[in-house]
Amino acid sequence: MKEVDLVSNYRSTPAVLGVVDAWLAAGGAAAMGLDGDEPPHYPIRDAHAGQVEVWAPLPVDKALDAGAEEAGEDGTTGDSTVPASDPASMRLARAIADEVQRWIANGKDGRPVAPGDIMILVRRRRDLAARIVARLQALHVPVAGVDRFALTQPLAVQDLMAAMRFAVQPLDDLNLASLLVSPLIGWTQDELYARTHRRGRAALWEHLRSAESDMPAATMDALRQLLRMGDFTTPFRFLEAVLSGPIDGRRKLYARLGRQARDPVDELLSQALAFEQRETVSLLGFLTQIEDSRSDVKRQTEARSDVVRVMTVHGSKGLQAPIVILADATDDPGVGHRPFSVDIAGWEKLPVFAVPTDERHGAIAAAYEAAAKAASEEHWRLFYVAMTRAEEILVVAGVTKKADLTVPEDSWHAAAERALLGMGSDVEPAGGDWGTRRVHRANAGKWAPRAGKAAAVAPPPAALPEWAHRPAPEEARPPRPLAPSALGEDDVAVPPQGSGRAAAVERGVLLHALFERLPPVAPGRRHAAALRWLDAQAAGLDAAARTAMADEVLTVLDDPAHAALFGPGSLAEVPLSAVVDGAVVAGIVDRLLVTDDAVAVIDYKTGRHVPGRAEDVAPAYLRQMAAYRDALAVIFPGRQVTAALLYTAGPKLIVLDDATLAPHKPGLPSNQGEFAGFGA
Repeated sequence: MKEVDLVSNYRSTPAVLGVVDAWLAAGGAAAMGLDGDEPPHYPIRDAHAGQVEVWAPLPVDKALDAGAEEAGEDGTTGDSTVPASDPASMRLARAIADEVQRWIANGKDGRPVAPGDIMILVRRRRDLAARIVARLQALHVPVAGVDRFALTQPLAVQDLMAAMRFAVQPLDDLNLASLLVSPLIGWTQDELYARTHRRGRAALWEHLRSAESDMPAATMDALRQLLRMGDFTTPFRFLEAVLSGPIDGRRKLYARLGRQARDPVDELLSQALAFEQRETVSLLGFLTQIEDSRSDVKRQTEARSDVVRVMTVHGSKGLQAPIVILADATDDPGVGHRPFSVDIAGWEKLPVFAVPTDERHGAIAAAYEAAAKAASEEHWRLFYVAMTRAEEILVVAGVTKKADLTVPEDSWHAAAERALLGMGSDVEPAGGDWGTRRVHRANAGKWAPRAGKAAAVAPPPAALPEWAHRPAPEEARPPRPLAPSALGEDDVAVPPQGSGRAAAVERGVLLHALFERLPPVAPGRRHAAALRWLDAQAAGLDAAARTAMADEVLTVLDDPAHAALFGPGSLAEVPLSAVVDGAVVAGIVDRLLVTDDAVAVIDYKTGRHVPGRAEDVAPAYLRQMAAYRDALAVIFPGRQVTAALLYTAGPKLIVLDDATLAPHKPGLPSNQGEFAGFGA
């Protein structure tokens, strides 16, 4: 085991750690609330090049107006594509994204740059991060998107929700218009206006239907597919059909919105599955839940990536990147910090409102001071975290609204500027809108080798086979086990209803039970045993009915013609199953006799109607016995299988020969269609 001291740093180059140590020595350790002197970092990558840059703050608002007056009356600065009226976050996002694009195209101070080398950090989760992502997307720079988002915020989720809303309410004109111009359908805004602005007071969907001959066939097919699924599928299956079915939504969304759309789409699918497990399944119910949800979704950020990452400093803990940009380092940390509760006279966590400075006294003043101190320490701890995310290059940037281009003294930008100034760093020209930059370098030009990066050549796009564009076929499923009695409609005469039917059912159950229990009993003791069992199980029947039932069973058992069927080698209530011509036949036979060369199967019929011959047996019973015979032929190959019906009211045993059963062989034409392809 190797001991490693806590001051050794395996991540950052000497240039980055030198600035970090200079800041710590100048009071940074105390600002974070640490006691004592912190030892300097020991860089393991001591021979690799690195640099720290502090860009001049980007002028916005009043500072930009003052600069425009000095530059001329056109209202522009170094970049004429950025109007002076742009909000501060928009101007900053444009400047950073444009600089990143130039690095990827031309390199950074002699270092080749790939999108995955760059991590952009912001202090707080607000519109700046989203605008940086949007600008990078507009410049076709691969970007992963913000690290945390509301599920309903990404455009891909909004498009899929528009599809679900249309399925449940097609007459919502605004929603349908949004769906038409989404990647799922693909209309442009001009096409939407040209095809619908003359519809008058008609609903948009009614107009599309009435003018269907003038509408793209693919559009109408897609909309009708959504409507067909609306009431007959679950939310997950609906979404998966939109994404992977004929609409081809997943490819269209990713092509328009980029790979950052994957995480929101996957999260929406996960939410749909979870909804189906705990709620009544409906598209409308799922839509209502998602729209009412206020929870955020955290994107799973990888330690290494092939796209630009944009996230908060909090979210970057444990991560690193060769190039790190602190985008909003000029923000004033002292704005908006106040305690939410204080301890006064034994009251714990007494809530307080905002109090002006001149009205703070006693415990209130102490609570404000403690809150400000805690916020300040957290502010500087995050600065340390942000700086040490960088491996080779750290860039500190931000904006200023002051005409003299100054920034707050307690901002990260000012702290980094003071550290570099104390190290004797020089000011150099900067590209784009930034004007100048102060740079500290170490081991200039000795960039760490990037294995495989320089020689890597993008492979030609693979040609997808034709089957990849077709919907996947239905998954082959094994045949469902079917009881022989379910192989066709039972066209036997319906027994009496009401109390008469209940009595008939009870009588059949009792007779089957006696046929199962009495054969092992000695013949001389069967009658007494039958009566004792009936006394216990059918006490509601009168004695004459119980005696008649026992006599009926004993007449069958004592008949020499049936002796073998109820002898010691026979079996009662035998479950069996077998695959017959691709269909699973499963059931329980009343009596089974298996010998070395033959198998006999008997089914009891306890009804009062006894047919005179085999041809008069009800077709439903013939289908049942044909299924049993064929199943037993599979189970006992090579043995002669005999099937018979035993009518206990006769008693009469009717043997069903092959000629009688052949027309009723269990081909199962109505069910086989469900199993097409099974076993292929």
